[in-house]
Amino acid sequence: MTRKRKIIVLVTGFSVAAMLLLSSLIITRAHSRQFAPRSRVGIAGVSEAWEPEDFIHALPDGMAASFRRAPNPNRPGTQRVTLQVITEDGRRIRLRAQLRLLEPRDPLKFELGFTPEPLSPWALFEARNQFDAPMAFSPAPTLRTTPGEQTLQLLLDGRSYEFTIHIVDTIAPRAIVRNIETFVGAPLTPEDFFDEIDDQSFVALSFVNEPDMTLYGETQVVEILLRDHAGNESTVQAELRITEQDDPPEIHGLRDIYVGRGGTIAFRRGVTVTHSSDAATLEIDSSGVNIAVPGEYEATYIARTPAGHETRVTVRVTVSEVTEESALALVEPILAAIIQENMSKTEQAQAILAWIRNNIAYNITGVHGSVLDGVYQGMNLRRGDCFTFYVLAKFMLDQLGIESVSMERYPVTNTRHYWLLLDLGDGWHHFDPTPIRTPAPNYGFMMTASEAEAFDPFGWGYFYRFDPASIPEGVEVVRE
Repeated sequence: MTRKRKIIVLVTGFSVAAMLLLSSLIITRAHSRQFAPRSRVGIAGVSEAWEPEDFIHALPDGMAASFRRAPNPNRPGTQRVTLQVITEDGRRIRLRAQLRLLEPRDPLKFELGFTPEPLSPWALFEARNQFDAPMAFSPAPTLRTTPGEQTLQLLLDGRSYEFTIHIVDTIAPRAIVRNIETFVGAPLTPEDFFDEIDDQSFVALSFVNEPDMTLYGETQVVEILLRDHAGNESTVQAELRITEQDDPPEIHGLRDIYVGRGGTIAFRRGVTVTHSSDAATLEIDSSGVNIAVPGEYEATYIARTPAGHETRVTVRVTVSEVTEESALALVEPILAAIIQENMSKTEQAQAILAWIRNNIAYNITGVHGSVLDGVYQGMNLRRGDCFTFYVLAKFMLDQLGIESVSMERYPVTNTRHYWLLLDLGDGWHHFDPTPIRTPAPNYGFMMTASEAEAFDPFGWGYFYRFDPASIPEGVEVVRE
């Protein structure tokens, strides 16, 4: 009888323990449903300190959380985070979550001209980061056209991170050269040896050693240095042969011409004739061109030597119907895309400068005519020289009601140059949309008189020199 009683006691004791364990599990699950674990995404080495509460969706008042296995904020990849929550009645509840840390690229450098556009946030991280992590830039980054630093704000899992990326230009200029046969006394420049130059910025050319212009009848190798504005250099070689014979003259710099109806054509601009006699003349037959009637025409360039040798080249002349309305039709869609209603005048001028710099290629054979001619060439051909950049900026600013003053280099001892004066609310400043080999102060945006006077990228002792009498009365450039 006594033995049976003991068995009953043991069974009853086991049932009570099981019930207590089951009751504990039920209570634990009930609490865990109140504050589910939360997995997080961050950035290795740059995230702020992680707190236990970061991994819980909602921790009720009166409860405390702590790490049983704290995360390592510097280790990229996925790691398990174990937490312990102590309830109001002293119970301990264990939660598990995950922390995924992205690994930033080192260094954060992007090559000028080869940066993806638009820039993806994933470009900031090593390629081995495979898991999904919704992220975005705020605001969206703008495309840089020159080397330098750019600060970006990245939004990731409720946190904001600041990154500084470096836009670099490390690629040396590349080019396709041509061999030249020229004559005694003919002008010769490094540019004459190139069919094409490939670089993301302006490239300066110079002879490593000056060609021997007295080496008649022999072929010599000419070495030319190419140096871009970032300092990257490359050298190329071409062959030069100088002859004394009276060969036909050569005409350089010819191009098809585009002009608006009633505009002006500078037929001789950028065109040269070379010959051993150094006495060749150039005649232009443009009698078939009617500048008053839109259409396709031809003009013939005729170079003659004293001995009677002659070279003829025909170019196409396109006369278009460029009116104020047609120019507006080209420009207004661009302004609608880049100008917002809440922009200040300064922001509007900056947006125009950025669009022109990013969309118009510099070309020394730009046509000088009216403002409409420049707008036509810039918008249709997407290339031109400083005149094209200047008139495009002026025309766009005029449409926004931003007053500008046209500026022209004076006196002209080397080359012509055009730019503007603007007053955006803090006095008149120099505004130059043309890209220059050595970036002007403020990249040409709102330069003071002192800054413009000190700018001398070519060793001329000046760049923005002008005739003070050409400025309208009452316009005075801010000095400092």
